[in-house]
Formats: sequence, structure tokens, C-alpha cells
Amino acid sequence: IKSEEFVSGTSIADLNVVSMETYRNHLKFYNSGFPYNNLGDEAFCKKIGICSNTTGDLSYGSLLMFGKQDSIRAAMPNFWVDYIEIPGISVATAKPRYTFRMQEQENIWEYYNVIIQRLRLYADNPYTTTPMGISPDDDSQLYALREGLINFLAHSDWFSPMHPTIRVFRDRIEFQNPGGFIVPVNRVLQEAISLPRNPIIIKLFRFAKLSENAGYGIDKMKSWTTLTGKNVGFRSDVTHATVTYFKKNDIIDGIND
Repeated sequence: IKSEEFVSGTSIADLNVVSMETYRNHLKFYNSGFPYNNLGDEAFCKKIGICSNTTGDLSYGSLLMFGKQDSIRAAMPNFWVDYIEIPGISVATAKPRYTFRMQEQENIWEYYNVIIQRLRLYADNPYTTTPMGISPDDDSQLYALREGLINFLAHSDWFSPMHPTIRVFRDRIEFQNPGGFIVPVNRVLQEAISLPRNPIIIKLFRFAKLSENAGYGIDKMKSWTTLTGKNVGFRSDVTHATVTYFKKNDIIDGIND
């Protein structure tokens, strides 16, 4: 798996200091029993597989997750996630073309933190006083969306010339990532299959208690239907996969009014 390979010449100096700090603080708050919480950064990175125990090189996946943007782009020039809010039901008919477009972020962890706060605007979610503004384990609409977001980030083919895109329309939220489902869609929907495209990325989200284990993330995504009465659609081909959350009537306008 390409994302598990190490990038020669990299080191923990290529990691974004703020990203590592906020991730480790998240672990301490939500996973206080994690055995490596008290280690220094270098020992921590070696223990959880962010860098090689022998050379100190970062894996592609860990560089994507926490790296400095310049370091990521040196290894993967096409790195970019697009998030756009469109005041219509299609790009062609929307006027204006969009009401919000996310600025580029340093790495996957930073993209996750910005996007999850935007998605709060389109889902009912319980009040929480936690630092991230979202509990890691609840039954809210936001949790269902969050599982879709993490699936999107962890299963994207980051080596494709196509970039991952999230489009928020008036009637739906579309997560479209390069690379089709590794397992056929009908099996993904019927069985608990855990076969991530980028194992290190999903593992880092799981350490932070931000992702379901053992293939049950799809079930959490599908809970959107129970919570809202609206469907979740799954489509996949050789080049890309799309997961669509259709919006509940009382949240259909979001912030686009």
C-alpha cells in the first residue's frame, strides 16, 4: 500500500508543530488511557508508526495527516481538498456560484477540523463543552456526517491527479473522492468489511476515537436515514466514489439564505 511506504529524506521536522500539538491534546482529552500520551514527540511518532523506527522517515500517510504543506507538496504535488457551499441544486444553476469556499489547509488533520465545523451548520447536534465542539461518541446527525468525512479522507487516493471534493448543495451534501471503493458497493452496504485504502490515516483517526472500528463506519453513515428520514447514496466506479447525504427539510437552507 503506497500510503504505508516511507518517504526518503523526511523526518519529524516535516510535521506541522501545531497539528501535532492539537492532535496530541485531543488524544489526552478523549483517549486518556492511550499508552503513549506521555512520550516526547519523536518517541510518540515511532511508537504509533508515524515515522520509521530505523530511519526516522515519515510514511506518506502520516505526512499527509500531519505534515507541513510544503513537505506534502514536495512528495505529492496534487495534494488539496476542496470544500464548497453552493446556493442551489447544481453548479450550473447556482447564483452566485458559491457562498463559501474553504481556503487550503496544511494537512488532512487541519482539513478535518475546518470541515467538521462547517458541517455543524447542516446537522442537528447536541450541545457540548468539549474543546472540539463535538463529542467523539454520540448518536447525532453530525456524528453520521463525521463518519462520512473521515471515510472520505481515509479512503481517498491521494496519488490520483483528481482531488477530493465536498460540495454542499441546498438539498444534499456530496463527498466525492478519487479512487473507487476497494470492495464492491453492494458488499460494503451489506457486510462489516474493514479494508481502508490508507490504513495509517484511519488508524490515527481511530486512536483519537473519531472513527468506527471493524467496518461499522458505513452503518454509522447510514444512521443519517434514521435520524433525518433522508437517504444516503453510495456510488463508485474505477476513478472515484461519491457518498451523498440528502438533507432534511428543516436544515436544507443551512447558511445559504
